[in-house]
Amino acid sequence: MNVFSDASPVQFAAVATVGVLGGWLFYRIWRRLVRHGDSQTFWVNIPVRLKSMVATEDPSEMLRQYRELLTGIARYTVRNLIAVTLAALPIAVLWLGLESLVLGAQPSGVDRSTAIPYMEVLDLWLCLFATIGSIAAACKYRNAGKNSA
Repeated sequence: MNVFSDASPVQFAAVATVGVLGGWLFYRIWRRLVRHGDSQTFWVNIPVRLKSMVATEDPSEMLRQYRELLTGIARYTVRNLIAVTLAALPIAVLWLGLESLVLGAQPSGVDRSTAIPYMEVLDLWLCLFATIGSIAAACKYRNAGKNSA
């Protein structure tokens, strides 16, 4: 398997640019929607709720605490799913545009190498560069003390 998928330098540079930019945007949007303090509060409250739920002797109080715990977990999960979905939209739009403008311009009959079934090598590179972009954004804003965006 050729890890560059016989891509031209322009195509590879386009994939790298879209990946890093998309990863950077993903982190910024996701962190704006899921604040660090909110996540930290959620995880700190889990053991407190469990401890109070176990410590109570009143069954109705235990069920109330259990319901609150499940409601909190559901809210946290839904909020994170929505944030990930919204944060992934820019990279998806950028990638689809790049795919149709730059990468899709190959003559018919050209074999586009696949890294794993149903995923082309350039798609894999995009994922790698998006990860690098997200990590870079996280490091920049964490070091700047702006983790809550």
